[in-house]
Amino acid sequence: MSLASGDLTTLAAVKEYISNPPSDKVISALIGRISVQIRSILNRNLLVPVTYTQQFSGQGTRQLVLPEWPLLGLSSLKVSGIVVPIAPQINDPNPPSVPYGYRFQPWNGVPPGQPAVLDLIGLSFCRGFQNVVATYSAGYAVTGEAQTIPATPFQVTPNTPFGSWATDQGVSFADTGVSLVAISSGTPTTGQYLPPAPGLGSPRLTYTFAAADTLRTVLLSYGFIPGDLEQVAIELISERAAYRTRVGLRSQSLAGQETISYDISGIPAYACEMLRAYESVLPPAIGAPV
Repeated sequence: MSLASGDLTTLAAVKEYISNPPSDKVISALIGRISVQIRSILNRNLLVPVTYTQQFSGQGTRQLVLPEWPLLGLSSLKVSGIVVPIAPQINDPNPPSVPYGYRFQPWNGVPPGQPAVLDLIGLSFCRGFQNVVATYSAGYAVTGEAQTIPATPFQVTPNTPFGSWATDQGVSFADTGVSLVAISSGTPTTGQYLPPAPGLGSPRLTYTFAAADTLRTVLLSYGFIPGDLEQVAIELISERAAYRTRVGLRSQSLAGQETISYDISGIPAYACEMLRAYESVLPPAIGAPV
């Protein structure tokens, strides 16, 4: 498993947090299981950027709430087989020739965000069974972060202002807009880069570029795991790791001098509070990531 496939933290992060941690095998298993539990509680799919194609049943309204969020972009919207374009904006000096379409409020980039509402202008989501098809990308991402490649060692560290780096979403040169090519290993040549790999035993947390591209400014785009969600995952993993030494115990006395009581609730109250802002109350759509 990895942050790209649903994990909410890494082996390195958990080992740094826990005193006398158990084996890597035990921690890795807990990371996967606790991450699934948290995403199930939140009623959320993958939190990193993913492209979805989903079907909905039109209700005759002019609004549709997308179940995956935050919304990064909508590439296609069809209603009863008709392609719906982007609607003209208010006071647009060069409005499109078609006076109808869709609008949505872009995400401001700050977690937790909220589900996106699609508004139709001059149309409606006419009634029908699974007659609305939307293809869109959603997930937590930083887009177009400017970094200048240093002369040596040709590496830059992403700022990650809201949480841990999770997935590479592309790099381009700021001056030309040309996209660089990602490689999985080795030394990059001109126009290539090696993205971070936080899930490795020895995590690589920097972007590496070619020596020939030094001093050029690049724009990084990457998915991330919100820091408060990762902290909840680490806390629950720590608790489950400690529970292995006291399975079934509610309390214990120490030499008759003091008594220790343990919280045996499934999810501690503090974790519930931290998770609440990320919880989705929308029913799942028909369709899967593409």
